[in-house]
Amino acid sequence: MADEFVAKALQKAHNVGDKIWCRIISNEGKFTEVNLTDAALSSALGGVTFPLCLGALQTVFFRPLRITSNLRLIGCVCGSFSLLISGSTASLAFLSSILLLRENNDSSVDVLTDKLHLRVPDRCPVAISVCYKDTPLYGFASLVVFKLLGGKFRSVLPSSLIHPGAFARGYIPAKGQNYASVAVRQKLTLLGKKYGCHSCGKRWRTSFVGDHMPPNKLVRKGQRQWFYPQCTSCSSLQGAAVSSMSRLLRVKTHGSSLRLYHLWLPLPIPLALLRNYVSDKSDMQDSDIGSDIED
Repeated sequence: MADEFVAKALQKAHNVGDKIWCRIISNEGKFTEVNLTDAALSSALGGVTFPLCLGALQTVFFRPLRITSNLRLIGCVCGSFSLLISGSTASLAFLSSILLLRENNDSSVDVLTDKLHLRVPDRCPVAISVCYKDTPLYGFASLVVFKLLGGKFRSVLPSSLIHPGAFARGYIPAKGQNYASVAVRQKLTLLGKKYGCHSCGKRWRTSFVGDHMPPNKLVRKGQRQWFYPQCTSCSSLQGAAVSSMSRLLRVKTHGSSLRLYHLWLPLPIPLALLRNYVSDKSDMQDSDIGSDIED
């Protein structure tokens, strides 16, 4: 019974994918009018797709390979790759949603958008050219926006529980392997509420402990240690991982911990407007040259 359900679900997904792909091919390079409501709904889809894709890459790809945020050079390269893929995927979802909303006139989604249009006095239609060949460009632009919003490329990778994590921003020097004092714990709590657990990014509904970095069991003689704010859940996971010496248990994903730099912007629209402006200006120059020749 379960196998039949999975088979039907996969077949339905395959049919929907083929349908969307056919529409993509048929609309390649054509101008499509986009109104405000369709752009808002499609932007919401792209905004959800972007962090979901980042989280999926953490779980499916980087965690099994044990590629974590503490790896400086490899982490920057892999983080950039993850952002490029996620930004391209979100832009592809945005453009596909635009086409579906324009063409699916009898669906319940269209009824919803019609109702929303009644609340929008000016639909502000914009003609954009649907060019899926530009998807890598949208991905690169998403990477630039991520950086401008204060994100670090390595922060989209899983955290290593035996190194400062993806959300490690503030720390306090530790005096040996002793537990943090009351005053230090208070400072760590403030850091935790501001930046989150350095391993998973959680900021609310949790208490923070002082996490020795490097961990006490792994520190070398004479090596300096620092306290980072860590939630109790990650602290328990770290203890189990260090005790078992399992490399996979040392990797912590954090796909649900979002920050401002996880915001995705509907970049296809401003880039399309820029393209339209350049094209119109070029046409005006060509017409001016033609008029001069006739004169």
